[in-house]
Amino acid sequence: MRPGRKPKSPREGSQALQALLGAVSATRRALGRSQTDVARALGIDQSVVARIERGAFRPTIGNFLAYAAAAGAELTVTPNLTLEPGPWVRKGPRKREGT
Repeated sequence: MRPGRKPKSPREGSQALQALLGAVSATRRALGRSQTDVARALGIDQSVVARIERGAFRPTIGNFLAYAAAAGAELTVTPNLTLEPGPWVRKGPRKREGT
């Protein structure tokens, strides 16, 4: 998936996540860190790190950033926001009851 573009399908988003997980996992291995080292740093079981790395567990962004830091990878998250309001944004002045 190209930066700045929303995934067309959940599968495409999953492919992007898998690519990120693969890059972080490769960094971990290149630095000589084991899944057990990462798990110990995060206070979780090694099996959870294994599930994250194979894509069987989808971490929240906060958990993913913590996992990446423990693995030795530095990630920066930059939102790509549109300036158009979503469908939930009310247009026009708010109507007051009784007026």
